[in-house]
Formats: sequence, C-alpha cells, structure tokens
Amino acid sequence: SGTRKEELLFTPHELTQVWKLRRVLLALPESSAGLELLIDRLKSTKSNAEFLADVAKTGN
Repeated sequence: SGTRKEELLFTPHELTQVWKLRRVLLALPESSAGLELLIDRLKSTKSNAEFLADVAKTGN
C-alpha cells in the first residue's frame, strides 16, 4: 500500500465530499445496519457524483 494521493484523483469539490462521506461512515454504529444504509443509498443514486452530493447534504 502507498499514500492515497487523493488530491490527484478528485476535484477539490469531490475531495471535500469524499471526506464528508468518511465522517458520516465513522459516525455510523458498528453494525450491519450502517452498512445496509450505505448500500441502500448507493442503490438509490445513478452516479458516484450524485451519491457524494447526497451524502454531503447529510454530512453537514
């Protein structure tokens, strides 16, 4: 494994949204319910960008 270098993979806006997603995931209880919530959210969006935007709204 190496350094992520996320800043090279995402736009600044996307990178902010990815960080918000991580904060949301860290706040979820350590149960399968949190994972189920994440999977349901992924299924209900059409793209990664839409998913990240949806999560960013929740993470505020």
